Amino acid sequence: FFGGLGTVLGPLVGASLLQLLNDYVWAHVLQMNMAVFGVLLVLLILFLPDGVLEWLKQRGLVPRTRRI
Repeated sequence: FFGGLGTVLGPLVGASLLQLLNDYVWAHVLQMNMAVFGVLLVLLILFLPDGVLEWLKQRGLVPRTRRI
């Protein structure tokens, strides 16, 4: 979800962000943490279908790589 398809770095960044997001939601919304986390995942799938890494690349925050 987070890293996008076709990248090597994507799954690493995605797993890290997913764990940070899960910890944040658990710490701040203890009673409904799974529901809030699920809604956040659905919103990410709807609004960032290529992943967070591709979104960061489009904004110039992460350098683009060449494809071979």
